[in-house]
Amino acid sequence: MIDEGVVAHLQTNKILTELQVDSIHAKETRNEKNQILVELVQQSGSEAFSTFVKSLKETDQKSIFDKLVEERQAITEGKNMRLSTAPKVCTSSDNLSSIQSTLRDIYSQSFCDAAPFSLPFFFDIERKWVNLTLEVEGDSTVTEDYADLLKKAFAKADMLIIEGYPDAQSNLGVMYQRGRGVPQSDEEAVKWFTKSAEQGAADAQLYLGLMFVNGKGVNQSDKEGVKWFRQSAEQGDADAQYNLGFMYKNSRGVAQSDEEAVKWFKKSASQGNVDAQYNLGLMYQNGQGMPQSDEEAIKWYTKSAEQGHADAQSILGLMNQCGRDAPQSDGETVKCYTKLAEQGDADAQFNLGFMYKNGQGVPQSDEEAVKWFIKLAEQGDARGQNNLGAMYQNGQGVSQSNEEALKWYTKSAEQRDADAQLNLGLMYMNGQGVPQSDDEAVKWFRKSAEQGCVDAQYNLGLMYQNGQGVSQSDEEAVKWFTKSAEQGSADAQLNLGFMHKNGRGVPQSDEEAVLWYEKSAEQGDADAQLNLGLMYMNGKGVPQSDEEAVKWYTKSAEQGDARAQCNLGFMYLNGKGVLQSDEDAVRWYTKSANQGNADAQNNLGVMFQNGRGVPQSDEEAVKWYTKSAEQGGADAQLNLGLMYMNGRGVSQSDEEVVKWMRKAAEQGNARGQNELGFMYRNGRGVPQSDEEAVKWYKKSAEQGNGLAENELGFMYRNGRGVPQSDEEAVKWYTKSAEQGGADAQNNLGVMFQNGRGVPQSDEEAVKWYTKSAEQGGADAQLNLGLMYMNGRGVPQSDEEVVKWMRKAAEQGNGFAENELGFMYRNGRGVPQSDEEAVKWYKKSAEGGHATAQFNLGRMYESGRGITQSSEEAVKWFKKSADQENAIAQFNLGFMYENGKGVPQSDEEAVKWYTKSAEQGNADAQFALGVMYAKGNGVSLSAEEAVKWYRFAAEQGKHKVFLSQMKKLSNGIQSQQNKEMHVRNVTLDGCLEMGKACLSRMKKL
Repeated sequence: MIDEGVVAHLQTNKILTELQVDSIHAKETRNEKNQILVELVQQSGSEAFSTFVKSLKETDQKSIFDKLVEERQAITEGKNMRLSTAPKVCTSSDNLSSIQSTLRDIYSQSFCDAAPFSLPFFFDIERKWVNLTLEVEGDSTVTEDYADLLKKAFAKADMLIIEGYPDAQSNLGVMYQRGRGVPQSDEEAVKWFTKSAEQGAADAQLYLGLMFVNGKGVNQSDKEGVKWFRQSAEQGDADAQYNLGFMYKNSRGVAQSDEEAVKWFKKSASQGNVDAQYNLGLMYQNGQGMPQSDEEAIKWYTKSAEQGHADAQSILGLMNQCGRDAPQSDGETVKCYTKLAEQGDADAQFNLGFMYKNGQGVPQSDEEAVKWFIKLAEQGDARGQNNLGAMYQNGQGVSQSNEEALKWYTKSAEQRDADAQLNLGLMYMNGQGVPQSDDEAVKWFRKSAEQGCVDAQYNLGLMYQNGQGVSQSDEEAVKWFTKSAEQGSADAQLNLGFMHKNGRGVPQSDEEAVLWYEKSAEQGDADAQLNLGLMYMNGKGVPQSDEEAVKWYTKSAEQGDARAQCNLGFMYLNGKGVLQSDEDAVRWYTKSANQGNADAQNNLGVMFQNGRGVPQSDEEAVKWYTKSAEQGGADAQLNLGLMYMNGRGVSQSDEEVVKWMRKAAEQGNARGQNELGFMYRNGRGVPQSDEEAVKWYKKSAEQGNGLAENELGFMYRNGRGVPQSDEEAVKWYTKSAEQGGADAQNNLGVMFQNGRGVPQSDEEAVKWYTKSAEQGGADAQLNLGLMYMNGRGVPQSDEEVVKWMRKAAEQGNGFAENELGFMYRNGRGVPQSDEEAVKWYKKSAEGGHATAQFNLGRMYESGRGITQSSEEAVKWFKKSADQENAIAQFNLGFMYENGKGVPQSDEEAVKWYTKSAEQGNADAQFALGVMYAKGNGVSLSAEEAVKWYRFAAEQGKHKVFLSQMKKLSNGIQSQQNKEMHVRNVTLDGCLEMGKACLSRMKKL
């Protein structure tokens, strides 16, 4: 091995400690001794290395190093990454060249086998140590030959990495993780760790496990962490063994198992891992995973303490103070602490105070806790002062006093106690015991945060986020949230996720948002669980998954989060990620609604209104709509307005409709705006105003509401509340129609059919009528039937007429019912059937359709398809006539004149003939002329008779009669004789022509 003189020289110069020298001697083989020596010196820095090199020269170790080089080449050939050609340093000292070559070789081996993150990257180290040895020698010049050899050596190293040399890949991962020699990149680190780990490199497997556990460069995953820790641990890596034990102990990524934890802690502790030794001591002391043993506990605490583990040292100290055997119960521990505390031991007073506060080993007593915290605080102990402040702030064991709390927090904070600085900041932020001051709050939060206090870092982030006590800065907020989040603060992780989600202070990234939400959610933060559910539901930053959304909503909902409960109700209602269940939807909506969630209250109202998952109840629906609406829920305000409009669950009230529709409309609810426009247009609950109607229709339409777009088109078409414009009407009808609005599609068809605002086109009219008709639009079905009836835009087809008229008629369209009756009566497109004709005429007539009422009257009069009945004929003629149907008025006059189905009455006949004649009915005009000519029901009047004959004649009736009158009139000279002749001729003519007229009753 290396000469003892070298080791002694290094120890004398305080480069090596006695413990380190012992560790060198403890190694069994020469190579191991040499390796640990180089490592220890390297870890001590450049000055130590210079001393080392000088020691080697002074003790003339050249021959030893030559042997080492020879051995090393045999061991590492083809496996370890090292320079195969030893660079030659241009100095007069061959000894120095040998030293450098040997050191490099030893270093290369030690690096590949070293513990995680303990050594820097060997490429840089090669340059660093070569330069250092040159400086020691006093010659810093490197020849071109050396530079060329070095370049070739590094090129070979690069090739080894590319070709899959696992240690090199692992080393490169370390460089990326640390950002040494390359830009820092966790993703690149993971890439190279993975390549190396998959080839079985234990250190890379450890590193990769750590990356997964910490969520660096990959999505956080304890399961993946465990997987890689296990692979590394099974190869004997002490750190991996410790980490695997930790995962078992804390149930992270594996089922909790103290036995497995002990197993891996033992393996690691036996290799000298200080944390594993400490944890193994805890397991023995508490009898976890193995029989309890104070002796074993002390043994492992001692090993850990000797390596400087503070907690192990503290426990050993307590054991020594309380007796060699560790206290076996909380009660015994209290006795020990009490004895020490009464002697003024600060740590014992602190611990005793906590045990009384938590009732651990003693009956819980805030008063006793305060007693010991006071003793501790009065000694000037910052911990005691802080805890005493907390007791005063919370009124525990003392009368509540913010002023006293502030006093003790301040004393502790001024001693730089981070917790006290945090608490003092909170006092200033909330104005408790001191005037509120964001500036002072920030001051103390910063002091605490800079000491690493996780909650202070979070609160400082909040102050930056909200611009309280500091200039608002999302970047600073992110900085502090990150510090806190990386220490495990669930609140900070939640807020950091929010910042990434919204691109505040950092580039927007849904993936980063998910990463932080997930960390927070896994700690049980309900808000983070809700947000994570939303990310999965919307496929933001993660593949869309309703099942994952439900999983996280459920976790949050079970903690009582009202928003998550509402969302979970939605998932059950729609069967998204779970089996559809109205009952479960109601259950979650109810939980949320009872907490005052407005959305859930509205949704619960909908469930009651529709009787889904609960018995149908308009009253319950109104109850929940009202609760939501009074909180400002726009959808509920709309729904409540509709309930008042239709008188469901409440008395119908247009005023209430307007009230709630206005509230919804003013919040921008498009449907509410449309309904408010309807109320103004029809003057319901408000003074009628087309201008106000247009105003609200336009607001709704501009949001894309199809109903409002159609209504706005109507207002433009008819010039109501706006200047009339067919072009604007078409524009809005088109917008609504293209969204699938059936009414708008029909209206657009009408515009094309009539060429209003667009070039006339029967084909376009048919196109839009068809779209609307296929959606069930009855008016469009009627219009499409008429287009087929008249062969406009489509080939004429009675069958298509019947098809579309039937569809419209079955929806209760009176016009279509009448037309379908007509088709049956005349056998067009269907087999002729008076019975079917009567059926459809009656449906239409009973709905108030005037033409159908007349046609039904004719069927009764003629006894077609129904038992003949003049009385029924008169009844339906009268209904139609009262609606100003001219043909029905004429026929009713005929029935009165002839006493058919009613008592004969020339006066009633004249009345109805007159009504019909004044509407231009030629047959009624002629019949009325006859009545005047005969003086039936009216005073005889040739002038009136001639007048009405002339009206009839002008429509093409009885031209022969008028021609004869003209000839007779022209041949009479005497005015008196002429008038007498006309009267006589008229009377005779009326009698003769009247028969012809009455026999030619209008047939429809």
